[in-house]
Amino acid sequence: MKNCVLPIFVILYFLAAHGQDSVAYHRLDRNYYLAHHDSLMAVYGINKTFEPGSELAGLAALTFYPELKNVSVTFRRHPIITTMSAVPHAEFMRYRKQDRSYFININNRKNFKGIRFDNLNFNQQVGVLGHELGHILYYTSKRSTGLFLFGLGYFFLDFRRNVEAHTDMTAISHELGWQLYEYAHSLSTDPNVSESYKRFKSRFYLNDNELLELVKQHQAKHTH
Repeated sequence: MKNCVLPIFVILYFLAAHGQDSVAYHRLDRNYYLAHHDSLMAVYGINKTFEPGSELAGLAALTFYPELKNVSVTFRRHPIITTMSAVPHAEFMRYRKQDRSYFININNRKNFKGIRFDNLNFNQQVGVLGHELGHILYYTSKRSTGLFLFGLGYFFLDFRRNVEAHTDMTAISHELGWQLYEYAHSLSTDPNVSESYKRFKSRFYLNDNELLELVKQHQAKHTH
């Protein structure tokens, strides 16, 4: 990777780990990322501002999205209706797409009936972050007018569901499918998640069984 400052043994680890993810279920090793925090921050922490509690999972997810290495992203607590969301800066129309900044919102709404980011395990955190980074990757490809029209379209059910499915596929193609599946499965089976929230998620998002099938298809396609 151009301008990569990671030691060669770290690069080899990622190549091996990512290759394994594409052919078999694999849980990311939190201790590995913790041990190599400084090296990861030097490469993947460029133009990133992390909310306390999100940094390690954020860095881990970013290793799967080298395209976003220099993109400005701020992780912040915000009262939203889902576990997380990804949005461009409110003044995105004023900037060229290469100069934009983005937010990843972490839900801090009181009485939230879903799963809070802080209550997820490391693998699940990386999975849901992989989905949000997929949104940001898409945003970086759009001109300001296209991004504005996208925002309008997001209010419509079919459009929004297609967007979320496409974003899940982006995470899967970036080898974070198993992590995303584990997050979705935890949501569908957690007794503390309200039935109304599960119904809301089912309207707009692929469920865990649908994700599992897509992950298996991707796995089979990339198995040599």
